[in-house]
Parts: sequence; structure tokens; C-alpha cells
Amino acid sequence: GHCVTIQGCNRVTVRDIRLTKGWGDGMSIGPSPVFKASLIMSRDVAVVGVVCTSNRRNALSITNAIDVKVYDSEFSGTNGTKPQCGIDIEPNPDDFGTNNYCDKIHIENCVISENAKNGILIWRRARGITIKHCVIHNNGGSGIFTEAATGVVLTGNTISNSSANGVFIRLDCANWQVDSNTFHSNYTRLGIKTREPFDLTGAPPKVERDIKVAWSKTTNIH
Repeated sequence: GHCVTIQGCNRVTVRDIRLTKGWGDGMSIGPSPVFKASLIMSRDVAVVGVVCTSNRRNALSITNAIDVKVYDSEFSGTNGTKPQCGIDIEPNPDDFGTNNYCDKIHIENCVISENAKNGILIWRRARGITIKHCVIHNNGGSGIFTEAATGVVLTGNTISNSSANGVFIRLDCANWQVDSNTFHSNYTRLGIKTREPFDLTGAPPKVERDIKVAWSKTTNIH
């Protein structure tokens, strides 16, 4: 299964280890199930100086958790079975309660590369996500792919050589801030496109390879 699993735990630190060749995830942070009761969420988890590489499902999965901080780590080389992402932020449903979300996820100064699909996936009911000063490159899908996520900040990242869009903000997203990032050579499956410097207001097709926003029920994107 997973190399490290954190389920329904409080005040956990994982640091300075290498997690590789897991049949599932390198690391999974999420809830503990309770028989016919609401999930018990993990809270206050720190991941520092960890290398998750060459795992089969995801390098790092974050599901139903609050206040997770990830610093100075690598998430790379995921390949084998879906979703095959570097970092997958994807809360599970809660059939007996309301703990069906994640909140306050901070990822900083990490390398996310060479994963078979998306570098980072941010999925429904994820909120309060900050991704800062990360290098996200050479992934087999988008650098960052998201749907129905709210309160997301992307700042100071370098996102390059993605097989699809650098960042794809798709459907039902709200309250995003995207600033001070560097994008280049994204959507490589369509071939490398050389661009001259240009001024830009809005997000027309000229930068669609780097940032694409699907506007259906998507609000307050800056």
C-alpha cells in the first residue's frame, strides 16, 4: 500500500525521509473512518524535507485534513495507476457528516516533476490552498489542474514543460489569486511554440497554453 499513511491524526511531523516504490502513494494524509459516524479529519500535519519518488498512485495525497504544511520536498516520478499525480488534494465524501473537505493547505519551496499525469491536482471541496515558490515541470498532464476549488493562491512558482496547460482552472472555482509566477514551454504535446514579448490584459488564447480558465460558474479569478 502506501509508504506512510496518516489517518485522523493531530500534530504530526514527517521529515527528512525518502518514500519510494509504494504500491499506492508515497504518503497519504487524510481521515480515519468511523462506523456510521462522521470522518475524523487529520489536523496540524507538517511535511518537511521529504522525497516521494517513483510511487505507483500519487507521490502525496491530501484528502480530509485541516492545516497541512509541506516545505522543501520533492514529489516526482509517479507512474502506474490513476491518478498518477505529484500532489493530489482531493477530499473524500463524508456519508455520515460534514467533514467532506480540506482546508488550510500550504505547499512551499517544493519540486513536483516527471509525474505521469498532473503535477498538482486540486479537486472538489478543497479550499484555502496556497502553492508558493515551487518548481512544477515536466509533468504528463497539466502543471496544476483544478475543479471546484475555492480560496487558492498561486504565487512565485515556475511552471514549465507540462504536457497540457500550465494551470487549468476548470469549472466552479472561486476566489483565486495567481500572481508573480513564471510560465514557459507548456502544452508540449502540441509542440513547442516560440513567443515574442507582449502586453496582455485578461486571458486570451495567446497564453492559453500557460493559463486556461473555464468560466462556467467560475468567479473572482485574479
